[in-house]
Amino acid sequence: MQQKIIYLVDDDEDDRFFLTDAIQAVFENVSFREFKNGLEFLTHVSEHGMEEKQSLVLMDMNMPLMSGIETIKELRSGQPLSNVPVVVISTSSSEELIRESHSVGASAYLVKPESTTGLLQTAKSLESYFSRA
Repeated sequence: MQQKIIYLVDDDEDDRFFLTDAIQAVFENVSFREFKNGLEFLTHVSEHGMEEKQSLVLMDMNMPLMSGIETIKELRSGQPLSNVPVVVISTSSSEELIRESHSVGASAYLVKPESTTGLLQTAKSLESYFSRA
């Protein structure tokens, strides 16, 4: 089984911890690359590249230095990475923000769950995005 790679871009350390914990409970063969903001993520991608097969980006929306929208726009402007699924995961359920996320190239928009059960359901829902990678 091929290793799955999740690029987790979220400024909240607790959110990163709980998301990685839930995802590891669902997927056996997954590794994480964690970033505190979009700028840090894009710098990493430009310097080191990005695994495209079996990869997925989980992107928070509200972060310092660069928002999720700005980060997705920049990521999608680079042709080689235009096919990597980007799933926005945010506390906001704003219809306007969801539309804007899709318009700049997000593959999906998920509202951050508040329970362990919700986190596990969110983690399970990510499988379909890996198959698109």
